[in-house]
This record gives sequence, structure tokens and C-alpha cells, in this order.
Amino acid sequence: MELTKEVTDMSFFNLLKIRIGSFDDNCPVRCKLVAASNRYGLVFAACSDVLRVMKVSQLDEQMMSDMNNNRKGRLTSPEPFQLIKLTNTPGDQLLNFQWNPGSDFLNMFAVCTSDGWVTIYEVQDSQFKIVVSHRGEFSGGVCWSPKGKQIALGRKTGDVVMYTQSLKEKNCIMPCSKVRELANGASVSVVDILWEAAHLMFVAYRLRNDENEQPQLVYYNLKNHQQPFILYEDVCYGSDPSRYPSYQMEFIREWSMVAITSATAVDIAILGMDDKELWKLYIFDECRPEIPTDSDNYSPNFPRGFTFSFNSQFIYEKDTIKYPPSPLLLTLSTDGCLVVFVVTNDGCKPINKTPEALTAAGDSTNKR
Repeated sequence: MELTKEVTDMSFFNLLKIRIGSFDDNCPVRCKLVAASNRYGLVFAACSDVLRVMKVSQLDEQMMSDMNNNRKGRLTSPEPFQLIKLTNTPGDQLLNFQWNPGSDFLNMFAVCTSDGWVTIYEVQDSQFKIVVSHRGEFSGGVCWSPKGKQIALGRKTGDVVMYTQSLKEKNCIMPCSKVRELANGASVSVVDILWEAAHLMFVAYRLRNDENEQPQLVYYNLKNHQQPFILYEDVCYGSDPSRYPSYQMEFIREWSMVAITSATAVDIAILGMDDKELWKLYIFDECRPEIPTDSDNYSPNFPRGFTFSFNSQFIYEKDTIKYPPSPLLLTLSTDGCLVVFVVTNDGCKPINKTPEALTAAGDSTNKR
């Protein structure tokens, strides 16, 4: 089965690189340190000692002015209005943090820590409460269902378990036969999960028979009994043996597109669905998504997280072609820079939207 596709109608134009800060050696092995608010048009990026907040309109202005990272716009470093202690165990790390995507559960989020605890929190104004907490052999892979009514958690045993919001077990997916064959008797753990639909799921595994083994990506269709899974192996072509292998995945539903980064790879993998509803790895001739090398010593950079913003109003022009406002792919790299790509997709409907104004109503800092 052919699982790749050459594409010419999608491009990733790297137009901006902004210095955010720097990283120390204590940064967690798996971290996502960049996020976007597509409701209010904001971008959040963090390094070891700083959190920066930018308006997407600022990024638009910089791209319009063709600014380099020595002429960056104003970046703010706000003080936190709420601190939540996630663990009492010395040395524990936060492995994953996921807001609930369901429209009825937007004040709910889940965290997974390295001591094996998963906790679901609910935020009300400036207060928060623990909804439920459960300890198990959880490996850090966490993903809510599309409507937010269930949550999938990856175990160090390689199982993906679907739970209710009260963390009652509903279903379990064991590693497929191909993954067990590659593991050759060694243990398997889940490093990331993307829950596409009720019975459709991407799972990235780490095979522990080789510390340098890159994650293996599997797509599960629980209703397709003839072909319940497809093995894609390592779609990011990771290569650095000194870094802990992990994946992060984002889904753009309107374009039927999945973006994937690996902590050991400079390439950002893009999968798209063909007319037969088969996911294929896109092969780009040029303008592919790739994290640029360090400008000082030309050493490779790796992702510390990535996200998409759908609020840009920037009109990119290249070779007399004007592209409508397009999504921004924002990647934070290991040299402490935010790398901004404009993502064009010919033939697809525009999906960008104008952000809402962020008002002071409900400001938690006024309720201390």
C-alpha cells in the first residue's frame, strides 16, 4: 500500500524568526512550550525563565515589514494570576497538559505527571478544583475525544485506555501486531495520541528494545475489521540519539490534515487524507516545513512544541501571486526562537477568522 503522496498545492513559507529566550538543561524531556488562542488572536511562547505573549497582528506587521529577529515587536511577560501545584513528589515533571476541546467543557483540563498520576481540573473564575485523580502506569500520551466527553491515556505497557471524565475505563487498545513484532519482545510505551473521531486514532509508540529507536506511528480504525490499523513507522525521520524520542500531533479538521513533530527531527511531518479516506505522508519538492539551523553555529534545532494560529490577516505575495490570509504554523525551537511559517493550501477554502477583542471582564487579577 502506497502511504506517501507528492504535493504541489501546499506550501510552508518560513517568513519570521523571533528570539524568545533560552533553555537550560532542566527542561522536561517532553514539553510543548508554545500555544495559540484562536479566539483572541494571541500566541504564548515560553523558555526556561520567561513567558512571552504576542498578538498575531504583531506577527503580521513584522512579516509585512520584512523584519528580522533584531527588530522584533513588543513582547510582554505577564505575571501569573494563578499557580497550581501539580505534584508533591520532588523531581517530578509535567509530561502533558491538555485543555478539553468540547464546547461544554472549556473550563476543564487534564495533566499527566512523571510519577504516573493523571488529574482532571475544572476552573471557575479564579478558583480551580480537582474533578478526579488517578494513578497508573501512564506514559504521558493524553488526548481528549473530539467532543471532550472521554479522554485517552497512554500507558507504559503500550496500551491506550479510553476513560470517561470521571476516569472510569471504557475501552482499551493494545499495541498492534506490527508494533509488537518490531519490539521483538521488549516493552512498548505510548508517547502521544491524536483522537480524530470516535473510532479513529493516531498513536505514537516508543520501542524500548533500543534507546535510539524512533517513535512508530500507527493509525487505528476500530470499525474496520479487515484492516484495523496502518503502520507508518517514523514519519519525521528522527536522527538525534541524544534526545528522548517523543511526538506531538495537531489536527486541522477543515483541511483533513495532521501535523507531527518529533523531538529528534528537524522535519515537520504532514499527513493528509486522500479521496479514499486514506492518510498519506505528504512529500514536498520545496517549501516544506523544516526547522532552520542555528544561525550562530549552524547546528540543527529541534522542536520544543508547535501550534497553529488561524487569526492572521497577512496577505503573502510571491512571484506575483497573492495568497489570502492563511494559517500560521508556529514552532519553538531549541535555540529559543519562535519560527513562523505561512501555510498556503491552493484549492481549499480559507479557514482564518478575525479574533474577538479581549476585554477586562472576568479579569482574575481583580479578584485576589
